[in-house]
Amino acid sequence: MKAKATQLVTNRHFLYEDFISYNLIDFYKNSTTRTLTEFLVQNSKDFPSFSSNEDLMKFVGKEASVHAFQINQSIIDTFGEKYTMKPEYDLEKELGTKMKEIIPTLNSEKRNLLLKEAGRDFSLTGFATREMLHLILQNLNHKN
Repeated sequence: MKAKATQLVTNRHFLYEDFISYNLIDFYKNSTTRTLTEFLVQNSKDFPSFSSNEDLMKFVGKEASVHAFQINQSIIDTFGEKYTMKPEYDLEKELGTKMKEIIPTLNSEKRNLLLKEAGRDFSLTGFATREMLHLILQNLNHKN
């Protein structure tokens, strides 16, 4: 049972990783496709300020943990049962570089929803990076 669950998680992670990679490459080739990169600079009003890196990391960990369930469901919805529910397949070995051929054939509405979910991850990463740098700068200013 553990091996099957591990393979399903591995397969979904592979799909998500390649999906993100495909869309980032698309951004570089086509500068009008800015969906993911715009999320990096978004200032979400949902994210509070923090007084310590420890509090920031607790917040980021909790947000990422909660969002993982939504990402997982979106991966399943986007790629379907064929790629996400069969633990007997090792997609990384079986599909390899074929993902660039598969992704464009996916339902565009579901693809866009997965992009939006991925964007939430990018937004959290961008926020956390900016907030951490802000906290470091504050600490340096207090020491001087």
